[in-house]
This record gives sequence, structure tokens and C-alpha cells, in this order.
Amino acid sequence: MVIGSDIGYFSMKLAYTDRTGQPVGVRNPNGGSSTRSFLYAKPDGGWLVGDPAYEQAFVDPKNAMCEFKLMLGSTEKPLAGKNAEELTAVLLEHGKELVKKQTGDSIDAAVAAVPAEFDDVQKKALLRAYELAGIPVLRLISEPAAASFAYAEQRNTSARGDKFAVYDLGGGTLDITICEFDCDEVRVLATNGERELGGYKMDKQLGALIINKLAQATQCDARTLAADPLFMLDLAPRITNAKVALGSRDEVQIPLAAAGKQHVITVLRDEFEALIAPIVDRTLDRFDECVKSAKITCKELTSLFLVGGPSRMPYLQGRVATHTGMVPRCEIDPEMAVAYGAALVAQSELKKQGKRDRLGSDVIPPPRRVIGEITHHGIGVAVEDQTNGTTRIINAVVVPQNTKIPSRHSKRFRLESPDQRDALIQILQGDDRAELKDCRVIASLEITGMPIEVARSPRIEVTFDFDKNGLVTVTARDIIGGDDTSTTIQIPK
Repeated sequence: MVIGSDIGYFSMKLAYTDRTGQPVGVRNPNGGSSTRSFLYAKPDGGWLVGDPAYEQAFVDPKNAMCEFKLMLGSTEKPLAGKNAEELTAVLLEHGKELVKKQTGDSIDAAVAAVPAEFDDVQKKALLRAYELAGIPVLRLISEPAAASFAYAEQRNTSARGDKFAVYDLGGGTLDITICEFDCDEVRVLATNGERELGGYKMDKQLGALIINKLAQATQCDARTLAADPLFMLDLAPRITNAKVALGSRDEVQIPLAAAGKQHVITVLRDEFEALIAPIVDRTLDRFDECVKSAKITCKELTSLFLVGGPSRMPYLQGRVATHTGMVPRCEIDPEMAVAYGAALVAQSELKKQGKRDRLGSDVIPPPRRVIGEITHHGIGVAVEDQTNGTTRIINAVVVPQNTKIPSRHSKRFRLESPDQRDALIQILQGDDRAELKDCRVIASLEITGMPIEVARSPRIEVTFDFDKNGLVTVTARDIIGGDDTSTTIQIPK
């Protein structure tokens, strides 16, 4: 069987499609629809995953961890000598067991949802995690595109040309997507977003407020409280409960132990909303940017869907409604929409291959539509720019953001000097004409021993091949000397 997966900042959500073609969430051992992204490294080399890992963290906090999603692609090894992709693989192996227990079938392949703001390095790290877990990946899909597909399949009355937006505020990232119905395709027009902008940032703001109030009440040092791992573990679920309660109450009282005594801290709804207002402002700015890059206005949108746990907050829903002039909709569980959409895309991918999935002996009906994705970042080549008498290294974008994929793009460049025989080609991710310091160098290629050409015609041809996952292979070729080189942009080790 094939599944859809959403590895979130705080939790893992998995889904498959049932015998009627409807997505179903994979339950955790307690019956919930998600599994905490919490791991505990046991002394014998084994692992506890989810709630048991969280509970064990109170006994041995140094060998427990939750927040490793945004570390994908880095060389850090934050727990038991393992990096984020290896930790993600442990989480996925646990997911395989949950799927087997619920359905009786093993996972043959998955469609993996990934934040739209993830770059090539992070995407490849995530693919490596699935490989380590023994789960083949049919394709990667951006989280908001997956949620868009879930909503698109739910709607039977959409006309060609209808446009809708998905505002996806997760635990660690914000993703905005504008989509359009085009016959049997759901076409992504534009994406925008930001890493490290989500519910976690709100939690940090609320946690800091609670800690400061507690420090004042107990005469303790706020920094001492924040540095106590057991105190912070105890505080985390109280922050979550407080956020939910403040959606319907004017104040909430939070019991906490400090300095050997029990204390009750009161937080007002107005205080909390004032804290998170700048975060919500930032998300709305990103929404406006996405609408603009799609070359439409809010008035042209037929629907606006909210996705992600934080989108449940009445304050956020109200701000989005006021800002856009639309009533946001949440017909699908905001926390499961991405996994549901990924599960439907998995069936769509099988259909493209001329295959059909089964649940037991029953053939699963495939979705009616397909999803068309786009690039989420501008990709180009570092070139020398001498505008206004100053020399700068800037990004000459070859593949603009929001370009449809899979696709291929080429552009030719001149050498810097007429007697140049070697060329270092740096591949950049960032805005067009942005300076090197404001871009990310994602690959470097080198051609050596080139024949000299005094005329300095454009001779270095750089070609970008994007696959359906948004991953890119870059080839550089000297069209005069005939030499070439290529790279698939490897994960730094």
C-alpha cells in the first residue's frame, strides 16, 4: 500500500486511502491521529517514540529530543550521535509499525510532504531519512500543495479557472499557496512562506511571558527557570492548553511548581494576542506577497482554506478574515489536511504509472485530478556586476520562483576575462540580482583547461533539470571546448 506522510515540527501525521478512495489517518497507540515527534535514546541503543519518549524525558532529559525537523540538512548530531535525517528515520520506522498494526498491510511507498520553504539540501536530507527507514518515495510535494489537493478532491463544483488560497501555519513553518483549477489539474500558481515562523514561535512568546510572571512571583531568576529541562518539559503542554483555552476565555490560570512551592500564573487573552500580533502580521505580509506573485488580487479568490494546528485560534481566523475580506474555511481537520492530501497524491502517482493500489483484496479508486507543482525558490548563477561603477557578485536567476516543474532551463554566460582557461560556476538560491551574501550557495561546478577565446562570446551554458520533486541537476558546458560537468547538488557532509 502507499501512504501520505507529514513530518511536522511537533508531530508526525500519516494517512492512507480507504476502499472508497477517502483519506484515513493512521492512529497512534492512544487512538489519536498524530504521533509526537519526540524521541528518547535508550541506554541499550533502542528508542522510545511519541508519548512514551516524552514521559521518559522527565527522567532523563539529556537523551530526549523533539524539535529536529528544521535541522534537516545540517551536520549537527543532537541526539545519540545521530543527525536530523537519522532521527527522522527512527520516527518513520515507528510509523511503519503503526500502519501495519492498523491496516495489516506494509508500506510499499509514500508521498512525502515537505515545507515549501525547504531548500534542495533539506529536501534531499528528508529523502535520505525515508531511504534509511526503508520507505521508497514516489515524490515530494510541498505541504500547502498537498493540503490544496485534499480540498480540491473534496470539491465537486469547482469550475475551470477558479482560484483558491491555502494558508498553512504549522508548528515551525508558514507556507502560503495560490492554486487554480484547470480541467483535471490543480495547478499551483505561486508559493511563499517562511521557515521558523509558526506555532513554535508563538509558544516561545507565551512561554517567556509565563516564565517572567513566575519569576516575579517567586523572586527566582527567569533564566534559571528557562534553563531547567524538567521545568520546560512540564511547561510545554501547559502552554498548548493555555493557547486553546484563551481562544474562548478572557483569562487562563496555569499551575506551576517553582522554588519548592505550587504557584498559579494568570494570563489574559489580551496579553496573549498582543504577543502574537507581530507574528500574525508577518504571516499576512507573506500572504500578500504570494497573491501578488500569482498576479491576482484577493477578490479573484473563490476560497481561502486554513491548515495547521495554530490556524484553529479564533484570533488568527479573525485577523485573516479581516485582512483578506474572505471567510476562511476549515472543512478538513487542519492538522491532517497535509497528510490526507499526500495520501491522495500517492494514489495519483500510481495512476500515472498505470498501477492501482489495494487495501487487502480491494482496489482503491484513484483521485479525479492531478497536482501541478512549481519551484519555490529562484535558482541562478553567480556573476560579476559592475553597475554604477562598483563590482558586485550577484545572482543571475535562470529559473525564477514559481516556475512549473518538471522542466529544463538553460542560459549562456561570458567568462570574466579574455585569457581565462578555468571557470568556477557557483549555483545560487535567492532573488534575481541579489548579492552573493544574501543568497545560498547550493552547488559549485568547475571547468578547467578551456581554449582561449578573445571575443568573449557567451560560451558557458548552464542547464537546470528539475524533476517532479523540485530537485535539480545542474550541468555546465563549454560550448567552444566541449568540456562539461554536472552535479545533483549533494547534501553537505
